[in-house]
Amino acid sequence: MLTLHLDCETRSEIDLKDRGIDNYVKHPSTKMLMLAYAFDDGGVLLWEPHRNPEPPEDLMAALYNKDVVKRAWNVSFEYNIFRHVMKWPVRLNQFVDTMAHARYLALPAKLGPCCKVLNLPVDKAKDKSSTALIKTFSILTEPKATKKNPNPAAPYFKDENSHAEQWRQFGEYCKQDVVAERAAGHTLNGLGEFPESEYTAWILTEIINDRGYPVDMLYVNNALRIAAQVVAGYLEELTTLTGLDNPNSTDQLHGWLSERGYKDPSIDVKHVIDALEHDKLTLEARQALEIRQKMGGTSYKKLEAIQRLVSDDGRLRNAFVYHAAHTGRWSSRGMNFQNLYRPTGVYKNHIEEITEAIRSGTLLEKLGKQS
Repeated sequence: MLTLHLDCETRSEIDLKDRGIDNYVKHPSTKMLMLAYAFDDGGVLLWEPHRNPEPPEDLMAALYNKDVVKRAWNVSFEYNIFRHVMKWPVRLNQFVDTMAHARYLALPAKLGPCCKVLNLPVDKAKDKSSTALIKTFSILTEPKATKKNPNPAAPYFKDENSHAEQWRQFGEYCKQDVVAERAAGHTLNGLGEFPESEYTAWILTEIINDRGYPVDMLYVNNALRIAAQVVAGYLEELTTLTGLDNPNSTDQLHGWLSERGYKDPSIDVKHVIDALEHDKLTLEARQALEIRQKMGGTSYKKLEAIQRLVSDDGRLRNAFVYHAAHTGRWSSRGMNFQNLYRPTGVYKNHIEEITEAIRSGTLLEKLGKQS
């Protein structure tokens, strides 16, 4: 069966890691810069849309041919770019993810490290210049104000016209990714096939990621506001106790604690627990550490992640990672669904009541605290 190997490079005004793939591919500024492809073990070709707006006929024919296997490293990226940026109605069940195969064999999920583990020769491995080239062409350049130029130019993208030689290198890098992905795939197949059962599990993961989960943003926004109020209260309490200008400063608080019996080099969670159990602390230091624990235990970072990652239709997508651990366990991306907080003690019997109080913004009042 014919195999089409693929890799594309893109640019966008938004941060892929910060906002997630769904928001990235649906943003109007996102654009495909180039697409490298090869059939079986043939030569790698490069299509640059700005040069030839119409995609190559052989490429499109293969993409829509159900008898052609499409392979890429981290298929989710190309698959979503094709559907949402290029508006190509490709089918997921015609793709095979070489990265998923690597994960299944407990190998690195990043192409470069995986090529190294597989001991691929330099001409078959990933080009190490990727970071600099991606920073040059895929990320928006934002000129900074200076004394000589207090009004800098508007943000812009560097391109072939402004950086011709680097653009040529970018194209070679894109083509080399196809070479590396293909070589890695051949080697992985030699180590062990990707079973049909695992392929089905990977497909299911991508379907779940594509559909996403509906998010109650009223709940999220109010919960984040309430959490901020609680943290502000703890910070005020800590300020009164320590007399520090900014007790939220690690350096300031660590210095203050060191004068009161704290001997650990850090005030991270592990060291604080250890100090409370073993150090001879003053009463003030112990109180300060207990307040800091409460501040750290206020679980609102997930809420901030949801706000960044949720799509315009109120759904959170691409939250799960197939076979992320060598044991085969799934993990989360962006917002950790596998480690959600569960109410304990008396609160576990009042989940519905607490949920409604968060949605209405009245939780602190119901708990008898000032908001």
